[in-house]
Amino acid sequence: MTKRRIAILTGCRSDYGLLRPLIRLVREEPRAEMEVYAAAGHLSPSRGMTVELIRRDGFEPVCLAPVDDADDTPEGMAGLASRVTGELARRWRDARPDWLVVLGDRVEVLGAAVAAWYCRVPLAQLQAGDLSLVDDGPRHAVSRLAHLLFPATRGAAERLLAWGEEPWRVHRVGSLAADHALAHPPPDTEALGALSEQVGLDLAGDFLVLVYHPYPGEPERTRRGLAACLAALEETGLPVLLLCPNADAGGGRVMEMMREWAGREKSRVLRANLAPEDFIAVLGRAARGFFPYRPTPASSP
Repeated sequence: MTKRRIAILTGCRSDYGLLRPLIRLVREEPRAEMEVYAAAGHLSPSRGMTVELIRRDGFEPVCLAPVDDADDTPEGMAGLASRVTGELARRWRDARPDWLVVLGDRVEVLGAAVAAWYCRVPLAQLQAGDLSLVDDGPRHAVSRLAHLLFPATRGAAERLLAWGEEPWRVHRVGSLAADHALAHPPPDTEALGALSEQVGLDLAGDFLVLVYHPYPGEPERTRRGLAACLAALEETGLPVLLLCPNADAGGGRVMEMMREWAGREKSRVLRANLAPEDFIAVLGRAARGFFPYRPTPASSP
């Protein structure tokens, strides 16, 4: 039996948490051979070298195109996309995967999609057709380069079809985020205590979580938005767990502002990242009673 070679790209902690259930399923599939590509933010020391989370889960990824923490600019992001394209193209000179799987709209995803298009590697995109505040351009560009599209919602699927995608390419499968959440029930008292000690915050009490990503190429808008968030959090008087942003243009300034604000009070804790299951647990505790969540897993129609 000839096995299909499936490559899956992950570029940051957030998409790895979503992709992890799929990566595990592909690894267990007897008809497939799997490669995991870890790129960009996974290889950033300032963001905690989250490639180690992938290794902890038993995967040995191919590492490529680390983000340059010293070049926190839109031009740096453009350079990152080109490095991903070039490194994948060189890797595929001798052996190409049968499929490359990507998720969403990040800069490393766009670079990988360009490499796949020119190297004739079939491309599958998860979370295709979504709409977001600043990332629609890259997401929809990747969709135009992809061979199969896996939107999470009916609206996203209808959007792709309205843009002219052939129906056989579009498969509404639900959200991997829901699979991820459902796979991790709330922690018991002992586990919650251990997580509280790890984070440095009492997670049994009331607290808030802030994850703030920059507007790429708009430093003043980023600064104003984050300043407003921090002021609102301060008014609550509650403890706050802050998590560093993804490796986007302007992320360094966001981390500086978070670090300065967190340093004023012991009840404010800044962490580079959390493991995917820990993030779900923390978010569930912080949001409990405020955001009712009834997820639909990706296996649902």
